[in-house]
Amino acid sequence: MKKISLLKSIFGILAFALVFTACEIDPGTGGEDPGTGGLVTGPSISLVDEAGFLSVDASVSPDTDFSVKITGTRGDAALRALFVQEDFLDLDPSRFLINGAPSAANPRLLLAPDNEGFTWELTIRSQDAADTRNYNFIVEDESGEMSSTSINITATGGNPPVVTIGGSGMFSADAGGLISLPLVAEAGSFELSSISVFENGELMQDFADRLFYDDLNNAFDSNPYALPEEDRMSLDRTLFIRASDTPGVNTYRVVLTDEFGNSTPTEFTIDTGIAGTDVNTLTGVLFNRAGPAGTGGLDLDTGAGTGSADMAAEIRDEGINGDAIDVNWIKTITGVNGTDLRSLFPGLEGLSEFFTFDDIEKKEQLEGLWESSFVFENTNADGDLTSFEVEVGDIFIALNAGTYYTFIVREVNETPDNNDDNYVVDIKF
Repeated sequence: MKKISLLKSIFGILAFALVFTACEIDPGTGGEDPGTGGLVTGPSISLVDEAGFLSVDASVSPDTDFSVKITGTRGDAALRALFVQEDFLDLDPSRFLINGAPSAANPRLLLAPDNEGFTWELTIRSQDAADTRNYNFIVEDESGEMSSTSINITATGGNPPVVTIGGSGMFSADAGGLISLPLVAEAGSFELSSISVFENGELMQDFADRLFYDDLNNAFDSNPYALPEEDRMSLDRTLFIRASDTPGVNTYRVVLTDEFGNSTPTEFTIDTGIAGTDVNTLTGVLFNRAGPAGTGGLDLDTGAGTGSADMAAEIRDEGINGDAIDVNWIKTITGVNGTDLRSLFPGLEGLSEFFTFDDIEKKEQLEGLWESSFVFENTNADGDLTSFEVEVGDIFIALNAGTYYTFIVREVNETPDNNDDNYVVDIKF
């Protein structure tokens, strides 16, 4: 009797286990249809890989349109709705179009025949910040089954600000002295946001005593300095920098940044008195090319007048025209013997409007000035570039065989009854 009871107990346990197992749901099928006892087939959604549409993670400009093409397929139940999400929150319907038309709502209800399956083109306005966000597309059917696909969009790029800081690229100042720099900027794709100033590669921390925006009463209160609202699209201001107390050449970088992180840097140096090599200075006289023999050229290394065809000359006068002798002097000059001659116009080509010839103290400044020089536009009969008509105060810069020269016209002397006309110039090299 004990053996029969034991067998009954074992059979009972086995029967219970079989019933319990038969009631479990296969986790890979989505469950059974409670009406039929069969497996449920849910909807599916995918991104179409096609030219003109994004189907994988991508980078775009902030606040610009990108397009995706999605295909939704029904399962056992008709499709009910499409959800468009940004970082898993429903996207404002005003930020996307479906097949070129605004969407009235999000989620978007699917009506016949789209509830049987659809392929739609979505145009979406990207985020207005320089970051990465997930755009998720979810289709739901009438049974509540869902399927999703997504893409990561990184907003970056756009046109950076356009910035000009006037100057020669190298300035001289007393240790601790103030330098004023014309600062002109135009926003690129996005509004300007801030200005940062670096000294020798490091963000300046002593900004309150050394950096001023447009007015010496307006010291930087931070670095980067937040631009005022009225300067966000364009600005024409003066940046004041107090030079280092330590003698030497220091490098500065000024960076204009827009609201999405696009930036434009510009660099220059300030020489506080010791570093660099002093320029050579001398005075020379350049005569009318049609004047006495052996004149018409000028050796910028010595200040000595030469013949206009002399190999020692770097510049020459262009002589006369056919007018009467008292008015026939052309008063233009050109470079010779391989000399490239140009003009320096304060306020043009990036040169500070406050620039003067007296600012030039070091040879190292001349190369920076060359970058801000104006290339002649006129030519003579031989096709050589020639200056505008020369006037007192005109400043020129020349380059020959790696040596830079600059000179200012101190006098323009016209002789009414002969061709002894001449220019008196001060030279630095």
